[in-house]
Amino acid sequence: MSDRYQDIRTFVTVVQAQGFQAAALRLGLVKSAVSRRIADLEARLGTRLLNRTTQQISLTDPGEAFYWRGVKLLADLREAEEAASSAGIDATGTLRISTTVAFANHCLAPVVGEFLHRHPRIRLEVEATDHITDMVGRGHDLAIRTHQLADSSLITRCLTHVRYMLTASPDYLRAHGTPSRPSDLSGHRWVVHRVAPRPSDWLPELERVEIRALASLDNEESMLRTVIAGGGIALLPNYLVDPAAARRDVVTFLPELDRAIDMQIVFPSAANLPHKVRAMIEFLVERFAGERLIAQVLEAE
Repeated sequence: MSDRYQDIRTFVTVVQAQGFQAAALRLGLVKSAVSRRIADLEARLGTRLLNRTTQQISLTDPGEAFYWRGVKLLADLREAEEAASSAGIDATGTLRISTTVAFANHCLAPVVGEFLHRHPRIRLEVEATDHITDMVGRGHDLAIRTHQLADSSLITRCLTHVRYMLTASPDYLRAHGTPSRPSDLSGHRWVVHRVAPRPSDWLPELERVEIRALASLDNEESMLRTVIAGGGIALLPNYLVDPAAARRDVVTFLPELDRAIDMQIVFPSAANLPHKVRAMIEFLVERFAGERLIAQVLEAE
């Protein structure tokens, strides 16, 4: 069992380090030992897990499936060790969180120090991505999201309401005009999100509006920077827009189209919730519930 664990750990490290040499450095091994472990693992499984070239490695289809199972197995093992060592009393161990880039940078990062000061035995890992991920498969303890997740077995708790609003830079609106009604939005340049590229999915009032998406980005923070640079109109959350509007970098318009969306805390199960997860949920509610989310962001800015 020990050898199998080490083989899986080595394989996962090779994938995450994107190479044998980098993985060897992380593991404190020589490159040849890492290569031998991967070869032994593939031989035992009877399938190739990695495609190798002189420049890079890539996962085969069986390799990708095995990688995600290996990530979860290692996370579960660490969780079991942490639970046993803490005797289920203290908030301790590694806490893995998934959230959006904007929320991580503007809301979570400014208060991480306070949380860790309160819970010095917790180690925090945050994956910041706007893409929908398999939080259980990736070993996350909880997620903070505004979109609905496909997995109905997950538990959700509303943290606060985020207001999405139409925004553009003053220079853009001076050059192209400020829309005064939804139909005026036709023909304008739009900055959209790659995950949800149709603003009409959020605002049904725009169903008949011609949307010219000239920039498609994978996170809302990049969208805001593009808007500030005069790239066009975007639909963005108030915790990003309000600080930018206070600096007069952007202007909001058509407030009747503002849309309230739930910001949710998502976790796998409410039964036997680990102390570290409960501690983070309580902390998030304390810091961000209701209007405290916006106040916190404005204070941080």
